[in-house]
Amino acid sequence: MVAWSAALLGDLDEADRASATGLAQVQPGQVPAWTLHLVCWRAYALTLLGRWDEALSLAERARQLWIETGRHSAGYALRGFMSAIDIARARQDEVLLDTYAAVFDEISAAFLEGTTFRRWLGYGGRDLSAVARAVELFEPGPFRQVERVERGLSCLLDFDRPPSLEIAERILSYRPGEFPVIQAQALRVVGRLNRDPSKLTEALGLLERAGAVPYAARVRCERALITGDRDEMNGGLAVFQRLGDLQQLGRFERLAVG
Repeated sequence: MVAWSAALLGDLDEADRASATGLAQVQPGQVPAWTLHLVCWRAYALTLLGRWDEALSLAERARQLWIETGRHSAGYALRGFMSAIDIARARQDEVLLDTYAAVFDEISAAFLEGTTFRRWLGYGGRDLSAVARAVELFEPGPFRQVERVERGLSCLLDFDRPPSLEIAERILSYRPGEFPVIQAQALRVVGRLNRDPSKLTEALGLLERAGAVPYAARVRCERALITGDRDEMNGGLAVFQRLGDLQQLGRFERLAVG
């Protein structure tokens, strides 16, 4: 699927175009599972692009499609519901967070203990220990659902709970340059833990080339905390203001004061 590969390879504009084209071709009565798959990839891509209102509309469509399919164990849909959870957290919308966390957990819980799907159970919870464990257990390789780990890294960094340097280096050493968004998140980990603005600059370059506006803004603010660049900090905060990202606005206010 073009949308799938484009999203993972960091060509988010192509993922946007391909998924929009695919959804425009959906016919009445078409198998809901296929549409659900496409909707969730599109929601993921639009979340990265910062088109959050559209992403949330897609997440609700995904929830309805999941219900239509009999609430089955659609592991492939987790990426879309993770994206909705991330936006709900950012906007501090507890009702929305609980809605998508419940869907996410119902799907994850349907898989056997020890499977990569079950490992993410609790992603939408207030306790991020489950997210931290899932990220640390990631072993890069073909078909390893790197977008879930990308979301996990982003979540932990957003709440100032960066994972280990070991997992970051593991990600960075796997097919360097091929998966720029997750590699940018790993560079964020290294930059944050080592207080190394050069690593954050690398991450920023990858995210800006991909068009991942909300996450580039995070890196700008993280780098500004190290360099003391007030203009860069204000530029990042303006993005959060536009997105309604209350969590990040509050986070950097606290970090700047601290």
